[in-house]
Amino acid sequence: MKRKIIIIFLSILLIFAIGIIIYQQKLLKAKDILLSKYSIQDDTLLSMMIEDENGEYKESIDNSWPSDDYILNKDRSGCENGGTLEYQDNNVYVKAKSSDRCYVYFDIDNIGNRCRGQELANCLIANKSLDTTLIFHDGKADYDGMPNSNLEAGDLNYRYSGANPHNYVCLDENIKSSECTMDNLYRIIGLFKNNQNEYEIKLIKVTYANSNQLGITGAYDANDKYFWNSSKGTSETNNNTSNWRESNLNIVNLNDKYLNYLIINKKIKNDNIVNHQWVVSGNTYLNLYYEGNALTSFNAELGNDKLQVNSNGCRNSNNDEIKCTSEDLTFNGKIGLMYISDYGYAAYPEAWDQALGLPTGYGQANILANNWLLSNFSEWILTRSSTEKDYACFIDEKGIVGSFFVASKEKDFSKYIRPVFYLISTTKLASGSGTLKNPYRLALT
Repeated sequence: MKRKIIIIFLSILLIFAIGIIIYQQKLLKAKDILLSKYSIQDDTLLSMMIEDENGEYKESIDNSWPSDDYILNKDRSGCENGGTLEYQDNNVYVKAKSSDRCYVYFDIDNIGNRCRGQELANCLIANKSLDTTLIFHDGKADYDGMPNSNLEAGDLNYRYSGANPHNYVCLDENIKSSECTMDNLYRIIGLFKNNQNEYEIKLIKVTYANSNQLGITGAYDANDKYFWNSSKGTSETNNNTSNWRESNLNIVNLNDKYLNYLIINKKIKNDNIVNHQWVVSGNTYLNLYYEGNALTSFNAELGNDKLQVNSNGCRNSNNDEIKCTSEDLTFNGKIGLMYISDYGYAAYPEAWDQALGLPTGYGQANILANNWLLSNFSEWILTRSSTEKDYACFIDEKGIVGSFFVASKEKDFSKYIRPVFYLISTTKLASGSGTLKNPYRLALT
């Protein structure tokens, strides 16, 4: 009898144990959970990570999907222990065991997140509808509600305009970081078409380059300031010419010292930087900035009114005689400076009909506040004044364009330098959203 009771007890215990095992197996069995776009049904299995404006991710305590201002980051999303996430029709399907932990990452819906891993120039253009500060200069004046759209350059290029477009680029090796030192920080002037109809990325340094980057020979003066050409003599000496191909700033400081600085310190391959043909002929100061607006300055530098060489020598569209040769009109090099028209079109379109060289024009407070290229220090521009052999253009600390001697120790007229260069059209975006706190980082190495 006692033996029977023991057998019955053991049988019951065995059945109970088998039941527990079956129940546990059911718990561990893979399950498919449909998470709709609007609710999360199993928050013990799933964590939702939301990107903030600095590019950092924080776990959300909300039980619903974020708004349409966010997009799913498929590359980051996944599970810890073998589970999988599938994406169909804006829904997330989770295939995982109960013991797994899955994470769904959402990025702010901006151009940077849409373009990650793609060629940046083409992707910026493809998503231009998200960014009204990137203006296509087709010359058709077809931007609804945009003032002065009839003053576009008409060269089929794209330029950033306004107070603070999202066009920051960080050139350092840590592509996963959102922080960027000032020396590594650049901005995109625009996207410019080359002879193969590919858009190259035109960058300018946010602040001036220092003597460690540009060197202390060539056109160097002192305190990180440089002459446009020679650092020796006065404006009356013969070696102080405003021909860019003879400029010490060009030959020594930009296309030797700074180019090597980029390649060695920023680990940028030489082939990533375009050997660009810079238009360096210049024009009269009346056409360039004194009486001219953004379109006038563009035409005088790069457009229909730029200098041409004919049997009578160099002449502009007004038939003004300029002393130069065909060699003085262009220069092939990797590093240059910005044009006057770059600065002119960087202002918001409301300013494009104003004179760049007048306090009552581009010197107005409302225009200065809406021009992202304004540096608040005096800096040289690539363009020269073609009516004098030793004058080149600059922007003063008040945001007004002018011109002065290319070398003048008498006047102590050295200025700061912001290098400009073009990256090849196939340059890809590694990370970032183009803001100051989370700049674009490029896949250059």
